[in-house]
Amino acid sequence: MPARSFCPRCFVDTKEWVDLPPEGIITTFIYVNYKFWGQPLEPPYITASIRLDGTDVDILHIVGGFDMSDYELVQKKLKNGTRVRAVWNEERKGHIFDIKYFEADLDFKMNYFQSVIVHGHLSRS
Repeated sequence: MPARSFCPRCFVDTKEWVDLPPEGIITTFIYVNYKFWGQPLEPPYITASIRLDGTDVDILHIVGGFDMSDYELVQKKLKNGTRVRAVWNEERKGHIFDIKYFEADLDFKMNYFQSVIVHGHLSRS
């Protein structure tokens, strides 16, 4: 990921690029099933906040790689905390959409500690 121009915590200028893994987790997502002007894709599709491994902030991107026509099935399979992996476009242009989408591991089951990280609570309920 390219460096931010400054650290939002201490306001120090940043200039370094940091190599990040192409995997992470979904922290929140939205299922889009209606059409409006300016959309990046034809509905249905999912946009998600994705926290890449080793980071403490999310990026917004598309989740894809599976059939999204059945909302109830999507709702059962995709959850906050689902592991995802970047799928890259063949041609890269130095743009966020060099990542075609993030593919979800729909068989991933979150353990208790991962749940605390995603949901931010210590309750087992």
